[in-house]
Amino acid sequence: MAETQNTTETKKQTMSIHTILYTLLIAAVAYLGYIYYLETSMAAKHRPKSVSCMAFEQLPGDVQALYVSAADYNQLKNAHEDLVAEYDASQNQAVITKEESAKEEAAETVREDMNRDSVQDQMTEKLAASGSVKRIKEFAKCYDMDSAAYKISPQCRKDIIDYVDRHKDAKYFEIIGIVDNLEFNLFNNLERNKKLYRRLGVDQRVVDKMKKLTRRGLSKERASEASWVIKAHTKRQAATYNANYELVSEKGHKGVVIRAYK
Repeated sequence: MAETQNTTETKKQTMSIHTILYTLLIAAVAYLGYIYYLETSMAAKHRPKSVSCMAFEQLPGDVQALYVSAADYNQLKNAHEDLVAEYDASQNQAVITKEESAKEEAAETVREDMNRDSVQDQMTEKLAASGSVKRIKEFAKCYDMDSAAYKISPQCRKDIIDYVDRHKDAKYFEIIGIVDNLEFNLFNNLERNKKLYRRLGVDQRVVDKMKKLTRRGLSKERASEASWVIKAHTKRQAATYNANYELVSEKGHKGVVIRAYK
């Protein structure tokens, strides 16, 4: 009797264990099925939809209106390029007009400066001709210019400025251009070759005049350069007077001599 009861209890325990195991297995299978369902649903949402191609004529009218033909596109492109070209041309014209205006203003300033300098030169010339001033014994000199040139060297500029600073109370500065006779070898050769200048249809008098005018022109240019150095240094406060004659050097000197007058 006791053995029968033990056997029955054992069977009950065994069945309980089997029931629990079956239940867990079913739950696991259900859980796995649920997970698979979720993954399948998510994949379906992100799966790209198939796209079908349609002919342009099959599109709705409002969609076709969003497109333009090649001819219309080219027409719009050409119109845009014309507008850009027209704008660029107007901008360029504005720049040119502005530059011309600036040049005109600069030219007007130069004309005013020339007029003011001309009046000052006339007053200085009258003052020099009146003899009411006294020349200072000390003078500045610049003898290092190149042949047929009138450029002021840095050393010459320094000497002129130093001289002007020493005589700030001067009423005016006289500037005399210096030329070297060898700078005019062309005319010297003409003078010695009468057949040559006669072949050119000129005589000795014309050759002498050409030589004189050329020599005077070079001396004037040299004097003008020295005058601008003085005016620039004194901010146009100092008066300058370019002599109406030149000095011809026999020692190869080419440049200017500057004298101060009180």
